[in-house]
Amino acid sequence: MPSLARINRPVVDVWKTSSRDSERISQRVLGQPMSITEIIDDRWCIATGDDNYTGYVERRFLTDGAVSPDAMICVPFASVRQSPERSAQLVVRLSIGSCVTRLENQGQWTQIGFPGGETGWVMTVQLTDSHGLNYTHAPQRAMSLFGTPYLWGGSSAYGIDCSGLTQLMYRLCGVILLRDAHLQRDDSRFDHITFDALEPGDLVFFGTPDKVTHVGMHHSPGKYIHSTGGSGVILSEWPEDMATISYIDARRMHPDAHVTLECETGSR
Repeated sequence: MPSLARINRPVVDVWKTSSRDSERISQRVLGQPMSITEIIDDRWCIATGDDNYTGYVERRFLTDGAVSPDAMICVPFASVRQSPERSAQLVVRLSIGSCVTRLENQGQWTQIGFPGGETGWVMTVQLTDSHGLNYTHAPQRAMSLFGTPYLWGGSSAYGIDCSGLTQLMYRLCGVILLRDAHLQRDDSRFDHITFDALEPGDLVFFGTPDKVTHVGMHHSPGKYIHSTGGSGVILSEWPEDMATISYIDARRMHPDAHVTLECETGSR
């Protein structure tokens, strides 16, 4: 088992312990990297993602990570076909954020490869290289997931939680965020901003100053987008009484900040 690996299934759960009966603490989607820190047994290992988040992953869902993908799926779901035509047999459906390698272009189609050696064809417009796109576009990208169900620990178009949504949308813009809401609020790459200075893409936090329980993104004047239990991904209006939603404060990435994290072993 290599120390650097990549997810080889469309969506893989990251668990709190080496049991599917434990808590799902996060998810990874196809092609995303994980650094294996400890082999537990024939089934399980402890691994850390590029967001420094560590948990238990089933080893069969990881494969050699030597090849670095150069593109990501940028639509909620992309149908990968055996040949460059809509009527071709379906190979797999990939969630937004999946990391793949471009192999060949043919008309409006691109052949892609992914961990495990499989290949297939997707519409070229369903891919992005995540370079040169400012994170201020993240809220508009998030609208493509409008109505996606809430899932604790979710990080894909199949289901997503609040910090999973902000992390995924920033990732599509080339920025790797930490995983949980309180970690995102404490990220040293971000500056505190006042409510009246909010701009699209700014992170907004809820709870109490001592305990952050929720995060969203400012979308447009008077609106923010977030994933909430019972509703999923929704666009909400700011109420006149901010206390009714337990608003704490907001953060904006510093213009001189490095957009990626050092890939080191982290902990929950």
